[in-house]
Order: sequence, then C-alpha cells, then structure tokens
Amino acid sequence: MIFSDGLSTIVQRAMQTTILHPAFLEKATRKLPLPVLLSISLIGIVLLLIFSGVAVYQSQTKIYEQRKWVTYTYQILLQNKTLLNLLQDAETGQRGFIITGNLDYLAPYTNAIKQVEPVINSLQQLTINNEIQQKRILILRSLIKEKLSELGETIKLRRQGNFAAATTLVANNSGKIFMDRIRSVISSMDQEEHTLLNMRIHTLEVETIAANHKIILLATSAIVLLILTAGFSLWLLNKKQQYEIERNKATELLARSEEQLHLLVEGITDSAILMLDPTGHILTWNSGATRIKGYSQEEIIGKHFSIFYTKEDLDNGKPASELAIATAEGHYQEEGWRVRKDGSLFWTNVSITALWDKDNKLKGFSKIARDLTERKRFEESLLKANLELEERTAQLKVANTDLESFSYSVSHDLRAPLRAINGFVSILLEDFQDKLEPVAREHLDVISRNAIKMGQLIDDLLAFSRTTRHELTHSKINMEELMGAVFNEQKELCPGRVLELHMKSVPDGFGDRSMIAQVITNLVSNAIKFTRHQTTAEIELGGHVQDHECIYYVKDNGLGFDMRFVDKLFKPFQKLHRPKDFEGTGIGLALVQRIIHKHGGKVWAEGKLDVGTTVYFTLPTQGGFNEWS
Repeated sequence: MIFSDGLSTIVQRAMQTTILHPAFLEKATRKLPLPVLLSISLIGIVLLLIFSGVAVYQSQTKIYEQRKWVTYTYQILLQNKTLLNLLQDAETGQRGFIITGNLDYLAPYTNAIKQVEPVINSLQQLTINNEIQQKRILILRSLIKEKLSELGETIKLRRQGNFAAATTLVANNSGKIFMDRIRSVISSMDQEEHTLLNMRIHTLEVETIAANHKIILLATSAIVLLILTAGFSLWLLNKKQQYEIERNKATELLARSEEQLHLLVEGITDSAILMLDPTGHILTWNSGATRIKGYSQEEIIGKHFSIFYTKEDLDNGKPASELAIATAEGHYQEEGWRVRKDGSLFWTNVSITALWDKDNKLKGFSKIARDLTERKRFEESLLKANLELEERTAQLKVANTDLESFSYSVSHDLRAPLRAINGFVSILLEDFQDKLEPVAREHLDVISRNAIKMGQLIDDLLAFSRTTRHELTHSKINMEELMGAVFNEQKELCPGRVLELHMKSVPDGFGDRSMIAQVITNLVSNAIKFTRHQTTAEIELGGHVQDHECIYYVKDNGLGFDMRFVDKLFKPFQKLHRPKDFEGTGIGLALVQRIIHKHGGKVWAEGKLDVGTTVYFTLPTQGGFNEWS
C-alpha cells in the first residue's frame, strides 16, 4: 500500500509534464498500440541498464587495477623497511656476539640471513614492470651480499677467539659504508614508490569519482524510465487491480522475510534470543536459548521470564525493574547471575529492548542473552592471582626492610667489641711489650690485623646496606670530569706507583652524583690494586651512547681473571684471588652492581688472565631514566 501510494504520487507529478500528459498519451496510442509502447519502454530500460552496467563494470575494473597498483606500492615500501630492519638486526647480533662471545646473540643475525634473500626476491617480483627499480635491486643485492660477507667474516674471527681482529675489522667502518649505500639505494626506491603512489592514488580518486557519476546517472535514468513505465502501467490498468497486485506482493515478501528471520534466529546458537509480551511472558524461543538455559521450546513458551532469576533478585523485584527501565528508556543492559533449568548459575550479558508499534503502543520486548560464565571465572581467578601477588609483594618488601634493618644494626653493634679488642691489644703491646714472648706479640699482631679487617668488612657492609635506603638525587653529571677527579684522588694514595691514564671520549650521564662517584672510585681503585705487579699501570676510562643509554667502562692491564668465574665477580664477599695476594673484603663490585641497578642500568665485566680486566656499566640518558629499587 505504501509503495503503491508513493508510486502514484510520483506518476501524478510526472504526468503533469508534457510527455506524460493524458492528451499526449492518447495521441501516441493512435499510431501505436499501448502494449507496443510499453514493450518499447521496457526494452529501453533493459538496454539502458545493460549499457550502464557495462560502463560501471569498466570503471570498477579500472578502480580495481589502480587499487592493485597501490597495494603493490605499499608492499614494496613494507619490504624495503623489512629488509633494512633485517640488516640492522644482523648488525646487532654481530656486535653482541663480538662483544660478549655469547652465541645466543647470533640469533638475530641467523634469522636475518634466512629472510634477506626471500625479501629481495619478493621486491624483484613486485617491481618486475619497473626497469629502474629492477636495476636498483641488482645494486642492492650486490651491496647486501658484501655487507653480509663483512658480518660473517667478523663473526668467524670472533668464533676463532680472535677478538682483536674482529673488533679491528668492525672499527674500519666498512660495514657502515655498506649500510649507508644500502640505505641510499632503499631511499631512492622509496622515493620512486612514493611518487608512483601519489600518481596512482590520484588516478584511483579520479576513477572512483567517474564511477560514482556513472552510477548516479544510471540511477537517475532508471528512475525516469521507471516513472514513464509506471505511468503507462497505471494508465493501462485499473487502480484497484494494481493495489491488489501490490498487496499480494507485499504479503509474499513479508512471509519470506519472517521465514528468513526465523531461520536466522534459530541458526544463532551462542546467544539466547526471545520475545516477551508487555507483561514479560515468553512468546518465542530459539535454539541458542535452549543450549544456554536448558529449557525446550515446549517447556518455556508462556512462562514468565523471571524464571531465570535468582531468589535474591526475585525478592528485590529485579525482573519488573528491568522491564520498567527498558520501557522508560527504550533499552536495558547489564551483566549478572542467572539460573538454568538444572538450578546451576551462569554469568550472562542481558540486553532488553522495548518494541513499539506505529501508534506508539508497547507491543512487548526483545531479549538477548549471552553466556559469559567462562570469562567471569577467568576474571575472578585473575583477580585472585593479582591479590595474592600483591600480598606476596608486600611480604617481600617487609622481609627486605627487616633484613636491611638487621644488617645495619648488626654492623653497628659489632663496632663496640672490635674497638675493645683493638684497645686492649694496643695496651698489651705498649705496656707489656718487654714481658711478652715473641710468639705472644705475633699472636697479638694477628688479632689486631683481623680486628682491623673486621672493621673494614663492617664499613663495607654498612655502605652496601645504605645503597638500598639512599634516596637518589637525579642530575646531569659531567662523567669525564668526575672520572678524571677520581683517578687523581686514587693516584695520590699510591706514591711511587707509575699510573698512566688514557681518557677516551666520555658522554655526560644522568643520576645521583655521589653514588656514581662511589662506583667510579671502586672500579678505579680495583684497577690500581690489580695492576700493582705491572711496571706501568695503564688505566683507560671511556664511554659512548647506544640505544638510549650511556655505556661506560674502566679498563686495566692488570692480573685479569678467568671468564669461567665471571658470575662470582659481583657477589658480596666473593673474591677470585687469594686474600694474602690482594687486600679487600669482596664488597666493592657488589656495591657497584647495586648502585647501577638502582639507577636502572646494567653491569658486566670481561677479562683474561695476565692481560687485564674491563668493567662496563650503563646509565640511562636523561629522557630514559627510570629509577627502580
């Protein structure tokens, strides 16, 4: 009816024009019968549709081709970026392996080697129609081959234990030259593709606009011809018969729609979809509702939907409240517990929508529910795990605090008996020296030396404990100036020693100046101590910036150590040399590690017996500083 009335209105307006005026139609039908005119109009519509369809198809084909070229361009840009990333990963793996000797660092290099060739082949295939890009890829393939050969040569040298040769080969910048040339070629390829991309996107936009114009023209022409045809039809047929035909068509369409809707709803098994009357009684029931709630359609139709609610919700009047909210606001949604037929509970997301007719009268409600029980249980288990983790973290913090307090108290309490021991030993040596046997004096000297050593241990233990409680004061540090000042201070404590300082370029750091000074003091004093057997002690201080952090090092030509025992180097009270050969308590490097970790950095060492030791530590750049305890 609505379609027919609207069409009649359009036709009536169209018939007011000259070509559709009744007088004109009557004149036309004198020469040609009306059925012939109607057939001609229909043929015209069909031809117009065919012509327009061909035109639209051609436009869509052009659009598809342009989209394909745009996609190729994006793929080439992506492959270029992937290729550059693979080479950078290979360099990273190479440098990590050369520095550490750890084969695990070669994983990025090995992965890159496997993927580089397929990526280059993909680029060659994608640019097969571009002669310029094909030439660049040939150059790129040659450069990459040379670059990978250079990386492989340094890795081979490092595998053979020739660290110096490997680092020398890296330092000659041949790898950087290759990478710069590779980046230049890839940059040229990217520029070429960006130029093509702009051209192709512009062409795509032009073709799309043209296609839209053709579609609009098609729609307009079809509408005009449909109006003409409808005018002939309405003039030829009786309005009453036309209404009946339209009504029958609408009825049939409605029946089909209802059938399709029913099949659609029944096909949804992961959601319960049902209809309620205005009072909340169930009118329809799908298979998803049976699966979730357990009731068959025969059991549930006509029952009130409150049957799904818990006793507590029923006592609180929740079902009626939900319908009232849906009626007032048009929609109601929540998550909560509901009851299945067997009495078990399930967590669901419920959506209730009020349905109104054209006279604004409430016809009922649609209700959709999904079973989210598994998600709810997972969330509850996750919450429980988080609470347990927080509780354990709190317990760990308390334990750490108690341990620090205990260590601090014990260290202080041990000072008093040590002072007494030293005092009485001094009295015995001074007042009773003539009466003591040589063996007794020797024993007293041993007691005095061990008491002094115990005092040093206590001092180191206190310093180690203070690093945990110390609040960091962040500031920019002139590391070159600080390293030089620390070296000069330590040099004055070693008169008669020949100490040479080799100061390399050192970037500024960021952290707590007093604590970083303690780190450098410990490392420089260690370097001086373990070079005492050298005629000339050579100590090198330097650093550089890499990956948003500053890497510093202290290097000496002293006794060195066996890398098999490097894990013991930074543990408290662990010493790799005999106490009688080198004094110390074994706290210094452990203190260095704790301070650097408190700054969010890392510490590691490399050494070789009778060659020397290099200790590295890192500090974040100012923008990347992140304190952690």
